[in-house]
Amino acid sequence: MPGIHVGMPGEMTVTATNEIAWASRVDESVAPGERRFALLAENASDVVYLYRVQPDPGFVYVSPSATRITGRSPDEHYADPDLLAHMAHPHDQDLAAAMLLTPTAFPEPVMIRLIHTNGEIVWTEHHIEPIVDQASKVVAVEVVARDVTERVTAENELWRTVMTLRRSEEERRRLLHLLVQAEERERARLSADLHDDTIQVLAAAATRLDVLRRTPLVDWARDEVGGIQNAIQEAGDRLRSLTFELSPASLEREGLVAALQGSVDRLEQETRMECVLEARIDEEPDSDVRVGLHRLALEALANVRKHAAATCARILLDQHDVGYLLRVEDDGSGFDQEKEEEVAAHLGLQGMRERAEILGGRCEIRSSPGAGTTVDVWVPHQAP
Repeated sequence: MPGIHVGMPGEMTVTATNEIAWASRVDESVAPGERRFALLAENASDVVYLYRVQPDPGFVYVSPSATRITGRSPDEHYADPDLLAHMAHPHDQDLAAAMLLTPTAFPEPVMIRLIHTNGEIVWTEHHIEPIVDQASKVVAVEVVARDVTERVTAENELWRTVMTLRRSEEERRRLLHLLVQAEERERARLSADLHDDTIQVLAAAATRLDVLRRTPLVDWARDEVGGIQNAIQEAGDRLRSLTFELSPASLEREGLVAALQGSVDRLEQETRMECVLEARIDEEPDSDVRVGLHRLALEALANVRKHAAATCARILLDQHDVGYLLRVEDDGSGFDQEKEEEVAAHLGLQGMRERAEILGGRCEIRSSPGAGTTVDVWVPHQAP
């Protein structure tokens, strides 16, 4: 057959007629290496085709696997120079035509959806190799097209799974956020109720007991009344401290640092341990972050007070370019992190991690027996 002589890939020369021939379509007189390449093309599971760009565009060779992959025979390709574009998905038709006519514009594999004769969409990946004449002018293009439908289907399924998980995670975060909001509202309501009702009742009872203690009583009765009065006053003091922890007015009025300092001062008074706050923030966090950091600090300090048996607690609040760091560390008894699951519920560790996640951050806890505990919380400047 006259035209371009095709040997092994890259060994192509142009004849005077400037027509193109494919090694598998020449007779038995071709070299053994060319025949081996032709046999490989004939038996390949991928579609191997040679397309003449000029002078007359059209398919010169199409391997038999085209019938299986596209439903169209090689002869149908030879009869219609535009068949690739015709059987491409409508959104890929321009891409298919451009790939054949300007192959140098596509140095990377091209993904094209083909519509099989049975109506199914076949995802194909086309590896393109332009063929040039002696003047470096593109005269043809040889292509290996691979059916990657299974791979694309698996990738799409994986993507759908990822998106489903992402939506589930976003929904979980949304529900947790709503839960925290409801919790804060309930804390504020409970704090107000305690302050306006219970604490006032206790204060009135303590006042009446003081009056009673000052009346003529036998010594034992006076002492008993005094003891009851002291117990009521102590209960009132504890409730006032609790109302502050439930919904500290200073958090909104004076800011995060002032609220943390108040919590640290009370912890020092109640436990007699050394408590130090170091704050290095230039601006007040937004409302959600401020409330979240304060609540996390209170939970960490509550664990120090109840479980650590510490002599010193240090709190660091630091601001970075991308967020805030809250660190609460103590020199107490610590715990075995290999048994963290056993103590997580007792110490509220999982709740602390979830609260940090709601803010778009993370909570890390480091501890070992006898070496104290460090809680590190990082959250971005703005909650998601």
